[in-house]
Amino acid sequence: MQHITRRAMLGAIGVTVGSGFVGNATARRGGAVDRVLSTGSPVPENIGFDDDGNLYVGIVAGSVRRLPADRTDESGLGLDATTEVATYPGGVAGVLVSDGTLYTAVNGESGGVYAVELDSDDGPNELATLLPDGEGFVNDLYRDGDRLLATESFGGTVYEIPLDGGDPGVWVQDPLLDTSSFGANGITRIGGCVYVAVTRAGDSGRIVRVPVNDDGSAGAPRTFAEGTELFGADGLTARGRQLYAALNSQNRIVRLTPSGEVKTVVEGDPLSFPSEVVFDPTEPGRAFVCNFSQENPERAGVLRTHP
Repeated sequence: MQHITRRAMLGAIGVTVGSGFVGNATARRGGAVDRVLSTGSPVPENIGFDDDGNLYVGIVAGSVRRLPADRTDESGLGLDATTEVATYPGGVAGVLVSDGTLYTAVNGESGGVYAVELDSDDGPNELATLLPDGEGFVNDLYRDGDRLLATESFGGTVYEIPLDGGDPGVWVQDPLLDTSSFGANGITRIGGCVYVAVTRAGDSGRIVRVPVNDDGSAGAPRTFAEGTELFGADGLTARGRQLYAALNSQNRIVRLTPSGEVKTVVEGDPLSFPSEVVFDPTEPGRAFVCNFSQENPERAGVLRTHP
């Protein structure tokens, strides 16, 4: 079966890339927003840091590029400031770096998760094939101890991938994660619960909280927050006890308090369909935003701010 591309998915669910749900007002919360890296087309889908502050950028055409830590405080860079780390047989969605390994969610003829040891010359190794026929979309990744959790956006599913060589399987599958359009997306954990962003549930977005049982299995999912103010929820990041979410079609970054209250921290230009927000591990409080911006590739790239 032909692979369903991210662009086709977004078109199918009626999301107009780059046309802000709340307009394109100048970013006015959280201080200055600087354009660190412009990629043009093909555009980036996701970003992640290693412990040393090197920034990894997943490109939808099937590669990951690295911006060195000593250049992340610069602005106005192009792709020539980055180096290619790996190429893949499909488009790169989720990007995660942990303990010297780059993990990626990749969608092509099949959908799966790959690993690259960053201190070796070996190419990507496929850890798990989650969608053998390529139907669906393996999206975001979170490392939870000795396993990865991976969202699949059209089946209401979070997969579990053991890092000890065990077989992957469904960790949780629930109607709260499954919508008629783009469902389970960003994923992270705070304390004893995993949180999953649901991009579009009718006219709303949703954050689902899944308790983690003592044996690592999933408890019963519950809605943590839902509403039009979360429409377009994409990448999801934890910082302390608070969640940060990139709202792609709203051109906003929001913070969710432990009680589920939603507060806008950055919005408007130069955000352009932001698909992820991550924090620099070497400089607390400094965040980087991935501009997916497929329909306006001149605005695609990576931004820096202090939300």
